[in-house]
Amino acid sequence: MRKLVCHLLPWLPSGLRMVLARRVLGWDIHPTARLGRSLIVVKHVRMGPRSSIGPRNIIRGLEELVLGEAASIGGRNTIGGFPAGFPIYPDHPDRRSALILHDYAGITVGHEIDCSDTFELEHHAVLGGFGCVVLTHSIDIKANNWRVAPVRFEHHALVLNGSTIMVGVTLAPAVVVSANSVVPRDLDQPYMLYRGNPAEPWRQLDESYLMMSRPGDWGIGAPPAVTD
Repeated sequence: MRKLVCHLLPWLPSGLRMVLARRVLGWDIHPTARLGRSLIVVKHVRMGPRSSIGPRNIIRGLEELVLGEAASIGGRNTIGGFPAGFPIYPDHPDRRSALILHDYAGITVGHEIDCSDTFELEHHAVLGGFGCVVLTHSIDIKANNWRVAPVRFEHHALVLNGSTIMVGVTLAPAVVVSANSVVPRDLDQPYMLYRGNPAEPWRQLDESYLMMSRPGDWGIGAPPAVTD
């Protein structure tokens, strides 16, 4: 029954979509949140105030999808996972297949995201541009076994077009990853622009840059001046 409702939601008018999501699926969706025409087959969804999920996303196999205040997922993203108990990763019983966006975090358009384990974006972190790949699993060729580990973007981190983020990686606060970079290990220097394959430090960023110091939404320029 739940899967049938999930598959029906993208085809329904917005108001009916929200009613069924709350009452039948038990999803926790704030009245100001926006749920677009996307296929979402997830055990539980929680959407905070002014959060949004755009159209034509495919999100399936997750235990939990969480969007904080004003967090957003754009369109045409493919996000997949394997819930607890799925036999593909028997050596990783503690993994949690989840996507968590904290307040003002964002995922833009056309990304491929593997949530075999948790992918978490702290407040104001952004997976930007289009065509990025995020992996939370890989094959360990030495041990002939799966490696599964969470990926985490710390606050105000930004990843740009076509980049690949490998299993178990953590990005430090306000890191920027240049387009078409490959990140196989932690990037631990805050306010640093990384680029290349593998991504290496390239240039220190000024902490006053608005993208890395903003208190609210991203991509809207400087806040208006305060007048008496």
